[in-house]
Amino acid sequence: MSAALTWLVETVRMSCPYVACALAAIVTERAGIINVALEGALVVSGLATAVGAALTGSALVGFASGIVAGTLFCAGHGLAVVRGRADAIVSSIALNVIAFALARYALRLLWDTASSSPRLAGFDAPSSPALAVVTAPALLATVVAACLVGALFTWTRLGLRVDAVGEAPDAARAQGIDVARVQLVATALSGALVALGGAHLVLDQHRFEIGMSGGRGFLALAAVLVGRHRVGATVVAAIGLAALDAAQIAVQGAMKLPPELLLALPYVAALIVVAVAARRARVA
Repeated sequence: MSAALTWLVETVRMSCPYVACALAAIVTERAGIINVALEGALVVSGLATAVGAALTGSALVGFASGIVAGTLFCAGHGLAVVRGRADAIVSSIALNVIAFALARYALRLLWDTASSSPRLAGFDAPSSPALAVVTAPALLATVVAACLVGALFTWTRLGLRVDAVGEAPDAARAQGIDVARVQLVATALSGALVALGGAHLVLDQHRFEIGMSGGRGFLALAAVLVGRHRVGATVVAAIGLAALDAAQIAVQGAMKLPPELLLALPYVAALIVVAVAARRARVA
């Protein structure tokens, strides 16, 4: 394939975890819950996907296991913040640490390694690389999820309640809305969304690696800032991060640039976004 086509295919392939995490961040933040444990959720859902696929030999079981694990992981964050009155940032950081520690322990326990699992079962894919990417189940599920999240906030009562709880919880409570319940539902839903990205990483690479999340959970928060918590704009921003991530694969061998420089592109973009957002906040 040409460099341009390779870049396009890799962008689509890499967009899944970015978009999934960005959608999750939208749901929780519009419900008034800060969640920076998306990185940990990617790790836990990816690990559960790997364990499920390894134990059963079925990619579908692995996929389902990842969704369940991601949902429970973020629901735990919701319980800690909403019911336990824990600080959201502290809870998120603690969960991230626990996620990586759990992953290393599980790798040691199951496969006697601290880095990666053996090759795992995956979904049967077409021989064409481009067709294999666009038919990836987790990627297709993420596309559907983006549409559903957009519809959630546009046409459903739950979406209106999530927005009401996030903007004015006291006013929402006065209207008879169970604020705690809505926030718990939002955090659990965010976990299921993140898990699409975690499952995709594992099933796409046919293995679980300890560092495979690659900071995507944190970078997705920058996409939410760019999109200003709007689904469509945030998805576009997340795909933009994936495009920067894919650039190092597309131009590999075509341009004599240090690979570390290309790998840093998404992180540099995220830093610029955060700096611009902070400056705008000061001006406002």
